[in-house]
Amino acid sequence: KPEKEWTEVDRLKAENRLLKAKLQNQEMEIAFAKKLVEIRNREVDKGTNSGQLKS
Repeated sequence: KPEKEWTEVDRLKAENRLLKAKLQNQEMEIAFAKKLVEIRNREVDKGTNSGQLKS
């Protein structure tokens, strides 16, 4: 039904869905950032270890 005809319950349900979607998106971004940091740290560790082996 058109937004003008929404009841308060309809509006709250829509807002709830929107907020849940935003939260899920933020959680996904955080997980991605953590994974990226983990991969970068792994690459740094490889560089450090190989440097130590050459010495």
